[in-house]
Amino acid sequence: MTTSTKLWFGFGTLILMLILLSTAIIIRVWSIEGQVNKMAAARGLSATARQLEINTLGYALGVRAYTQTGEPAARQNAFEEAAMVDQLLAEYVKLARSDSQRQMAERFVPLWQELKNLGITQLDSGNRQPSPEDSIKFFNLRTALEKLLDDEIQADAAGRYEIHEQEALRDVQQIVLFVTFLLIVGAIIALITSWLVGKAVVKGERFIAEQAERLKTTLASIGDAVITTDTAGRVTNLNAVAESLTGWTNSDAAGEPLDGVFRIVNEATRESVENPATRALREGAIVGLANHTVLIDKDGTERAIDDSAAPIRCREGEIVGCVLVFRDVTERRQAELARAELNRLVALRADVSSALAGGQELHEALQFCTEALVDHLDVAFARIWTLNESENVLELQASAGLYTHLDGPHSRVKVGEFKIGRIAANRQAHLTNSVSDDPNVSDPEWAKREGMIAFAGYPLIVSDRVVGVMGMFARHPLSDGIVTQLAPLADGIAQFIDRTRANRAMRESEARKTAMFETTLDSIISIDHEGTIIEFNASAERTFGHRREDVLGMELATVIIPPVYRDRHRQGMAHYIATGEGPILNKRLELSALRADGTDFPVELTVTRIPVEGSPLFTAYLRDITERKEADDKLRESERRLRFVMDSMPQKIFTATPTGDVDYFNPEWSKFTGLTFEQIREWGWTQFIHPDDVAENIRVWKNSIETGEPFQFEHRFRSVDGEYRWHVSRALAMRDEAGRVSMWVGSNTEIHEQKQAANDLRQLAANLSEADRRKTEFLAMLAHELRNPLAPIRNALEIMRLTGTDTSTSAATDMMERQVGQLVRLVDDLLDVSRISRGKIELRTARIELASSVNHAVEAARPASESGGVQLEVTLPSQPIYLNGDPTRLSQIVGNLLNNACKFTDPGGRVDLIVERVDSEALIRVRDTGIGIEESQIGHVFDMFVQADTSLERASGGLGIGLTLVKNLVELHHGSVEARSEGLGLGSEFVVRLPILDKPLVTKTILELAVDRSTAVPKRRILVVDDNVDSAESLAMLMKISGHEVEMAHDGLEAVDLSLAFRPDVILLDIGLPKLNGYEVARKIREQQAGKDIVLIALTGWGQEEDRRKSKESGFNAHIVKPVDFPELTKLLDSLLSPE
Repeated sequence: MTTSTKLWFGFGTLILMLILLSTAIIIRVWSIEGQVNKMAAARGLSATARQLEINTLGYALGVRAYTQTGEPAARQNAFEEAAMVDQLLAEYVKLARSDSQRQMAERFVPLWQELKNLGITQLDSGNRQPSPEDSIKFFNLRTALEKLLDDEIQADAAGRYEIHEQEALRDVQQIVLFVTFLLIVGAIIALITSWLVGKAVVKGERFIAEQAERLKTTLASIGDAVITTDTAGRVTNLNAVAESLTGWTNSDAAGEPLDGVFRIVNEATRESVENPATRALREGAIVGLANHTVLIDKDGTERAIDDSAAPIRCREGEIVGCVLVFRDVTERRQAELARAELNRLVALRADVSSALAGGQELHEALQFCTEALVDHLDVAFARIWTLNESENVLELQASAGLYTHLDGPHSRVKVGEFKIGRIAANRQAHLTNSVSDDPNVSDPEWAKREGMIAFAGYPLIVSDRVVGVMGMFARHPLSDGIVTQLAPLADGIAQFIDRTRANRAMRESEARKTAMFETTLDSIISIDHEGTIIEFNASAERTFGHRREDVLGMELATVIIPPVYRDRHRQGMAHYIATGEGPILNKRLELSALRADGTDFPVELTVTRIPVEGSPLFTAYLRDITERKEADDKLRESERRLRFVMDSMPQKIFTATPTGDVDYFNPEWSKFTGLTFEQIREWGWTQFIHPDDVAENIRVWKNSIETGEPFQFEHRFRSVDGEYRWHVSRALAMRDEAGRVSMWVGSNTEIHEQKQAANDLRQLAANLSEADRRKTEFLAMLAHELRNPLAPIRNALEIMRLTGTDTSTSAATDMMERQVGQLVRLVDDLLDVSRISRGKIELRTARIELASSVNHAVEAARPASESGGVQLEVTLPSQPIYLNGDPTRLSQIVGNLLNNACKFTDPGGRVDLIVERVDSEALIRVRDTGIGIEESQIGHVFDMFVQADTSLERASGGLGIGLTLVKNLVELHHGSVEARSEGLGLGSEFVVRLPILDKPLVTKTILELAVDRSTAVPKRRILVVDDNVDSAESLAMLMKISGHEVEMAHDGLEAVDLSLAFRPDVILLDIGLPKLNGYEVARKIREQQAGKDIVLIALTGWGQEEDRRKSKESGFNAHIVKPVDFPELTKLLDSLLSPE
């Protein structure tokens, strides 16, 4: 039998029982109504008779007072009393129903007429002293009337009232017995159905746990890091890779906001980047990170990552969470940065060398150098100062970027002052990536305002002489490598400054030196037509390791040219001298050169002829390109290693041209598809894509090619055996310095098993959610249907209490009221357990004094203990104990423990309630001398539906959920509860521990004026609306007895019409009505001008938080759950209708 069938079977049985119950109640309520009407008539006759006696006596006393005093007021009072007797006598005759009552009225009339006439004679007589005969006759008539009223009329009314009362009581007792029987049977059916459904839910939860473990294992086996979240963006799971990269363990991260676990910033700006999971949840689409994103782990370690996020959807398409997949690309990013930095430096050195070799003036060349620094290194601005040795001042010669002016406070800087001056004085390069915190910065506020992060400065030194300083500021960090790589550049600029100055000094006398120092290369060597060295500059000394004085006059070929090339050099020189043809002149060549230590190294060479008369002279400009060659070799080696890594990876990898043509597939592709690279290159890969995915795949790929945005797509690939398997493909664009796409690099990850597992898990979760929803709806419907028949029963009991006077009847009424209260508590406990199991209970906590909640619970439990013959002793601490708690729920905890103790304690037994403080905890002990608990049951007493005594002969009933509620409510208060017992027959003890607040709450003493409760209740117009006729009529009867004017309606449309016609002050409105439900009725009434001031009270069997919210939104002033407590309803009416 399926869970749904079990639910419908239990629900159908309960409905059948409710129909039988309602039929029986209707029949009996009709009988009760007849008896109550008769009782009301009998009481009315009795009240009229009493008032007749009072007014008759008043008339006699008025006549007597007038004859004795002669006061006109006494005479007037006598006439008023006579008129009142006539009126009451007419009312009695009208109310008389039986022949005996009419006969008594007929006997009363002549006696009264005679007494009245005799009195009027005395009142109108001028002689105020009546005769003795008249006095005796007056007295005898009065005595006869009083005897007739006391002995016959009053006795008849009281007797008839008692007869009707006994008949009504018998009908109510029969209703209660029948209702109790059906409710017990219904509760048993509900428990059996709940047990069967609960068993199915447990089985489903076990299956979910198994599926979740499988998913966890799958995620752990994935090479990428994976984080899953719920719809609120809180972490639900991390795999091992994600734990490693974020620094969070799965247990620590569970429930945390994703932004706290997965912290990402932009690599360049250091600004926070929007989490892709947040965007995926918001947009319901797959989202990838932008380039250059950095993950900051729990310890502050930073890693470059790329990732993507996708929403998780249930079977119905609703988003239920998000999955975030990412990987550490730090090494790749570092390699990219290093390669990019190297390329920038190479280009920078080439441009600077070109500028220095271009024959420009000092200022123009240095300005070009600063502009090249700004362009290639992306710094904010760069400057170069030259040293005025005579004044020991650094003079600003060039500035580019943010500041291009050459004036201002830094245009002339003394050596030793400011950051620039100290670099010159210390003769050491300086690098900082925290400009605003650098004590050498003269204006840190300027650095913060302009966003300056890094500074690099270099002393320009030639032969141990400072010739200037080069400096730059950047809005991003500068690497140590830049400092190292720029040192030769700084040397070149320094040498250029030094050469330029020397050239300027020698320009008029030495033309060839002018030409030499206008070049831009590092080493400068001049030779004559025979190849003899005539000039050898300082850079050449450093480069080749020879001293200038040692090599002057030597043949160039023997000094710097390797032996293998010397003959070719000599032949070339001879050929030029003979023919004037020089194929290498004014050309940039790469050759091998020879150092003094005999080692070869690569150089870049340019040879020019010096324009002088006579034999030709030549100048060779050489630059050591060892570092550039090594960088090129490293780059080629890096590319070779990258290709090897990509070929060796177990994951499918591909690259593509900027136009999207695939130009590389690693071997994994051929393994999977069985196709060669030639078959699938360029756009041939579409042949193994599932036909349903091809069109969208091509569209998304072309969109990425056109926009440069990252590519990501989930699609199915055909394997070598013909099976289509799910993959997620991702690709990023690699860009050059100008931002143009140079190539695409992508990967393809198989997600077939994860896809299937996720689909299965979503389906299972949807099924279990539906089963839990049905269970919740069933419990709410059960509570509603149980409360509806209880409402007229409680109303009938309240009517009996208001109209009854007999002691035995009052005891029976109290007994039935207790039983109805027990049924109401059972229904409330069922709903509380359901709410707790779904996490729907919310505590309304405040700072409270514990004794007040305990006293409320004791007051409620005292009748049960007294009726069971159990002695209840309460011990409270002398000093108040303050808690942060919900007073209602704390009373419920103590009340459940007391009721449980009284229930399982025999008459003559004892229950002790002890409240005390132990250290920082409040202890509540409930100890009894009852049946005790078996040792094997101690660990299960707080479980749902567990009974200490499950035999058929057990003295007390219950659903076995009271202690479950106690445990859950105590834990919601951050406390604990334990059960103790020495064994069967030795009683038991329950100990509750709750955290206390050390500081008492300062309260204000409020003095209330005593209210005279005997004041008559104001008469109000009340409309009772309920489709349950018994419930409506019994409540209307109560309201009429209380003196109100009442009308009834039994459907929604009738209620709206009567609200306009009857114009009530209050409407007691059921929710579940035919034709128009209670919410719609309330809204329609509030739309009317006359309905805006009407007090609307929802009186219904629906009591969930959602039901209360709906009633408030519909315009109700209050929401009461059936069966209503009439005194509480009266208080509510007083509070809502009070003018204050």
